[in-house]
Amino acid sequence: MLESTRFQSRLTPWDERVLGVKSGEFLFLDTLDPQSAISELEAWAIAHNVKYLCGRVDSNERVVREALRARGYEFIETSTTLSRAGFGELPKMPRGMTVDLRMPEQHDIQWLEALAQNAFHHGRLIEDLSVAESASRQRTANWVHDLIERKQLSVAEARGKTVGFHAESIRSCGKVADLILTGADQRYAMFALPIWIAALQRLSEAGIERCETLISSSNVGVTNLYAQLGFKFEKSLAGYRRYL
Repeated sequence: MLESTRFQSRLTPWDERVLGVKSGEFLFLDTLDPQSAISELEAWAIAHNVKYLCGRVDSNERVVREALRARGYEFIETSTTLSRAGFGELPKMPRGMTVDLRMPEQHDIQWLEALAQNAFHHGRLIEDLSVAESASRQRTANWVHDLIERKQLSVAEARGKTVGFHAESIRSCGKVADLILTGADQRYAMFALPIWIAALQRLSEAGIERCETLISSSNVGVTNLYAQLGFKFEKSLAGYRRYL
């Protein structure tokens, strides 16, 4: 990861694996002088042979968005950041709908990767119409595999069946969790809310005080689910992409 006073960026080998070209992401752009920030960002990208460059900015930063558009960046998606402090007053688990979370075993991996490839219809690469749908779906499957390798993903079981999964990471302070990715098998969609409840209850028991996440604003179903779980909607982010 590269940090400067004008921009922050990183290479994204997880995108490169499916795009077939070097890819990178900007995580921050100077709002006071976005033109200079973009110039320095692109100099970094060219030096690293990046061909696919993307990133998100605050949707309310009109000057930055205009600067990106003027430089040939295409608007591809909108995301929302959410948070919840504390875990009081969670919805009660519906009767007979208890979900248990466990670490995945070898026989789960193929099923999990298939679920990731077929069940997700939102996200930056999926919503970028210049990217082949097959490539964007493979990227999600690869992501799940990486989460398994990093031991950040748990399998969700209910009534003796595998119904979905949940992935999270705990920050170094030990008090904040990032909710990374959660999914339910379409055949067991009724367990979607219980999976989230089980994950939040587990975080509470582990002493976590706050959790945060980022979702596609196009994902109305998950947006409603997080509202039901009492999350606060923090910020809207506009996603852009340019081929260099």
